[in-house]
Amino acid sequence: MLINMAPLTNEDKILIKTLRIEKGWGAFRLLREFPSRKWKKGALCDFNKHIDENENTDRKKVAIDCGQRERSKHSNFSGPDM
Repeated sequence: MLINMAPLTNEDKILIKTLRIEKGWGAFRLLREFPSRKWKKGALCDFNKHIDENENTDRKKVAIDCGQRERSKHSNFSGPDM
């Protein structure tokens, strides 16, 4: 069974950009909140990455919510202290 996925329209891009900048929403949150839109996860991840790289905001940058989070190279986290 083939499911048609809708491309991101200009209206979609405005909505996604606003939610990304104002609320820090990632691809998974957008897919969960708007299931009827039939967006592709990869398209949302790419657009969110574009927003993060090109938007000059005073807001804290958020991690890209695409399962590509990495620990800091300088992190010495070894688990909870017991």
